[in-house]
Formats: sequence, structure tokens, C-alpha cells
Amino acid sequence: MINELLAILSDSHFEAYVGGPVAGVIAGVAFSALGQPNVTGSSSNASPTEALNEIAEQLKRIAGRQGEPARAQSNSTDSSAIFVLGLLLLVPLFLLVAYLPTVIQILRVAIATMAVFSITIALCSLFAGRWNTMSWWHHGLIPFLANVASFWIIDVSYRNTAAELINFAYGLLGSQPFSVHGVISAAINFYRSINPAYMQWMVLQMSAFFLVGLCTILVAFQSVHYVALANTRVSSRRLWAWLAWKTRAYASLGTTVLIVVLLVAGWAAGTGRLYAWTH
Repeated sequence: MINELLAILSDSHFEAYVGGPVAGVIAGVAFSALGQPNVTGSSSNASPTEALNEIAEQLKRIAGRQGEPARAQSNSTDSSAIFVLGLLLLVPLFLLVAYLPTVIQILRVAIATMAVFSITIALCSLFAGRWNTMSWWHHGLIPFLANVASFWIIDVSYRNTAAELINFAYGLLGSQPFSVHGVISAAINFYRSINPAYMQWMVLQMSAFFLVGLCTILVAFQSVHYVALANTRVSSRRLWAWLAWKTRAYASLGTTVLIVVLLVAGWAAGTGRLYAWTH
């Protein structure tokens, strides 16, 4: 089933008649206002923080201030549930190894797309005179730089992963029909054949792809926030204001620091530095 789905997504006819037009529509909507000069008004020369404050005031006028009750969180942890969860994570890890070339291809396409998207919106905003404060430079450049770093990290990590390991995992998976029982059986045989030391190396290598994937998601939300926030300066559509407000948390300094931490951790895990430091 997975192979058939990947075959459809990589088919040239699907890309030409479905993927391309959809991407064009999304890009057209996103870039429709980025190339226009700022309109005159209170937000024409506003910083990102001031623009968000204006959106907050608009939302208050529309819906009124509504407080959310605090939710109590339990600190109790069921150790048996964590143990079972740890066992269940071994199966996805095995699937990641078996389908690593496909995962790498998807990550490369996603990261390259986000990099082009980021630099395009940055250039459109720059030529339109939007970058009048350092905060706008931060919103425009950080996603592009993070995508470039992510692309390099997954390339290094993939070259450090033994091809024999991938072929062995895929061979175990392909030797029987794809089913839950078959996947679990193949995963058990896979882990039985690996010594503990190499198991630790493999977990660190695979964690690099997970960290980069998480970083790519955060950067994508940052880019969406930047586009929405920039469009609120020249467009009166409520969609942009709503989208900018909902994604405001991803534009914070804390998210940027988290992205840097994920990239550094992914680099350390993917290059083998983390394994060398712990052994």
C-alpha cells in the first residue's frame, strides 16, 4: 500500500495535473499581496509586534475578550504505559530504517520547497519596502537559513547511515505480505540481529531525521505566520488576521531558539558526534 501511494505521488501526470496546479494556487494566494507597497494607515510601518497588537484589538472588537479556564494537569505518570509506549516506538523506528531512502526524498523535497518559499516571500517583501524593522528581517531570514541547515544535516546523516542496514531492514519487510503481524515479526527479527552498540548508533542516526523533520514543521509554521502577518498590512481580509493570530506562537524568540537547538542536536546525532561524546 505504501509503495503504491508513493508511486502515485511521484507520477509525472499527478505532479503535472494535480500537484502543480494546487501548488500554484497556494503560491498565488500567499504572494498576492506581498509584492504590493504598504498601504497608508496605522499598520503600514508597524513592526511585527505592533501588527499583532492591532490584530488582537480587531479580534476583541469582533468577538469580545473570552477567557479560557485553566486546565488542571496531572503529574502522575503510569510507568507501565511508558514502557509499552517505548516498545511501540521500536516498530516505527524499524519502518523508518526500512523506508529511509523514501523518507529522505520526501524531506529533501519538503525542505527545498520551504527554502524556495521562504526566500521568495523574503525577496518580495524586501523589494516592496516591507523590511523597515529588524523584526521583519528576523521573520524573513530565519526560515530560509534553517531550511538550508536542515537540508545539509539530513544529507550528512543519510551518508553516515550504512546502506547494508537499510537493505537488511527492507528485505525483512519485503519477504512477507505487508500487515501488522508481518511488520512486528520483521521488526523483532531486525532487532535480534543487531548488537546493542550498533543499536545505539542507529537510534541516534534516526533521531537526527526526526529532529530535522520537527524543525521543518516549526519553520513551515513560521513562514505561514510571516506571510499572514505581512498580508495584514495591505489586505483587509480577516483570513490573514486570523491565521497570523493563530500562528503567533511560532514566531516567538522561544521558537527560534528551539529551532536552533533542534538543528544543533540533529547535527550532533547525524554526524556521530553525540555517539562519540557518550562513549
